[in-house]
Amino acid sequence: MKRFLLIISLLVSIGLNAQNEQAFEYKWKTMQETDSMGSDRHTFANYHSFTRGVSGSDREKNNISILPVLELGGDTNTAFLGAGVQFHGRVKDKFGYSVTGLFNYYKTWEDHGFKAFSDLGVVPGVGRLHKNTDDEYWSFYGQGKLTYRPIEYIDLELGRGKHHFGEGYRSLFQSDYASPAEYFKITSTFWRIQYTNLWQRLQHVNFVDVEEGEWRAEDKWTTTHIFDFKASKRISFQLFETVIWQNGEGEVHRGFDPNYLNPMIFYRPVEFSIGSPDNVMIGAGMSYFASREIKLYGQLLLDEFLLKEIRAREGWWGNKYAGQIGIKSYNSLGIDGLLLLGEFNAVRPFTYAHGAAVQSYGNLNQPLAHPFGANFYEVLALAAYREERFFFQSKFSWKKQGLSTSENVGEDIFTSYFINRQRDRGFEIGEGESYSYAIAEMRAQYLLSPDMNLWLQALVNVKIALSNHSDDAMFKVGIKSAIFNRYYDTQLR
Repeated sequence: MKRFLLIISLLVSIGLNAQNEQAFEYKWKTMQETDSMGSDRHTFANYHSFTRGVSGSDREKNNISILPVLELGGDTNTAFLGAGVQFHGRVKDKFGYSVTGLFNYYKTWEDHGFKAFSDLGVVPGVGRLHKNTDDEYWSFYGQGKLTYRPIEYIDLELGRGKHHFGEGYRSLFQSDYASPAEYFKITSTFWRIQYTNLWQRLQHVNFVDVEEGEWRAEDKWTTTHIFDFKASKRISFQLFETVIWQNGEGEVHRGFDPNYLNPMIFYRPVEFSIGSPDNVMIGAGMSYFASREIKLYGQLLLDEFLLKEIRAREGWWGNKYAGQIGIKSYNSLGIDGLLLLGEFNAVRPFTYAHGAAVQSYGNLNQPLAHPFGANFYEVLALAAYREERFFFQSKFSWKKQGLSTSENVGEDIFTSYFINRQRDRGFEIGEGESYSYAIAEMRAQYLLSPDMNLWLQALVNVKIALSNHSDDAMFKVGIKSAIFNRYYDTQLR
C-alpha cells in the first residue's frame, strides 16, 4: 500500500509539471462533434461526449502530453484506489496517438459488495477482476489508439477501446458499457455521408472463478458497418450491420475470416455463401432537429425475424428485435449548459443471443449493446448542467425485465437459445419471473484540474426493487480522472 501511495504522489507531480499555460475553455460541446483527429468535420453528437471538456492542448496542431490518471474514494460497500498514466499527442492533422493505463485496487467490507462482479469475473466497463486477499481485489484498465489521416476524407484508427453508436444515453447497436476491446476502424467522410468500418476482437468467457483465480475464455470476432447520411440540416439517417463469429470450433481453427474484410458488402449473403451460421444483425436509426435546441432520435435493431410470424402475433421466439425512441434538448428552458433527455428502450427475448453462446453479442460477460441484455422495457430521464468547473446531473430510470427460472425466457444473451427453451411461441417482452426496479441518482462534480481532467465527485444512488419491495442506497465520494463513462444504473442481480 505504501508503494501504491508513492506511485500516486509521483504521478500527481508529473501531471502538475506537464500542465500547460493555455487557458481552458469551459463550455459544452456543441451539436457538431469532433472526429478522432480533433477536427469539426461532421455532425454525430451523443450524450457520452457531451459531458467531457476539451483542454487547450487538444486544439494544438502538434502536442505531446503526459498526465497522471487517478482514482481515490469509496462508497457504502467498497473503498477504491487507482493510479495510472495517460500520454497522447498529435502531429499536424496526419497522426495522433493516445495510451491510458489504470491499475485499480478495491477493498470491500460487505459480503455482497463485490459478489456480482465476482460472479461475472469482471468489473463492468473496466476488465478482468482479480482477487488479492479475502476482502481485496484488483483490476487493470487499458485503452489506446493510433490514428492516421492519409487524405482529407479518410481516418484510420488502430487501438483498444470502446465505441458508442447513436444519439441516445443507451445504444441498441453498440454502447460504451462493456470493457474495451482491440479494434481497427476506417472512417470515411464525404459530402453528407459518413461511412464507418469497424473490426473488433472480443472474448467469450467459458468459465470463471475469481476466488480460485481460474479463467477460461476464447476469442471471437466482429465486423461492423455504419452508414450515416445527413439528408438535410434537420434530419439524418443511419444504417447498421454487424456480424459475430467464433475463432474456432473444436479442433477447427477459423481465426479472422477474410471473407468479412470487404468494407462494402452485406454480411448475410457472405454468411450464406461460406456456409457458416454466424450471428448477423442489422439496424436503422434516425435523428431529427425539431428546433435549434431539440432533437428527436430513434433506433431499430433486427436480429432475426419472419414477417409471417410477426403477422401471426403468436410471440414466436425467433422474432428478435429491439427499439429505441428518445428526445434531448440542449440549452434547455433558455438556460445555457442545461441538457434534458428522455428515452424509452424495449428489447424482445433472445435478441443478441445465438445458438452458439460464444457468438452472442457481448465481450467479457458484458453486453456490447444495452447493458440489460434482452427481454425488458426501460424508461429513463436525465438532466445535466455544467457551469464553468461545476457539473450536476440527476437521473431516473425504471426497468421491467423477465427472468428465467426453470425455463429459458431469453434475458441472458450469453445463454444459447437452444438451451432449456421449452416452447416456440408465447414469448412477449417481460416473459418469465417479473423483475422491476427504479433507480434515482444525483451527482455533483467539480473540475479540479482541466489539463489532468481530474474531478472531485459526490454521488447518491438509490435503487428500489419494485418486485420484492426491497431497496438499496449507495453514496460515493472521491477524486477521479474522467477517462471513460461509468454506469451506476445497471443493477447487477
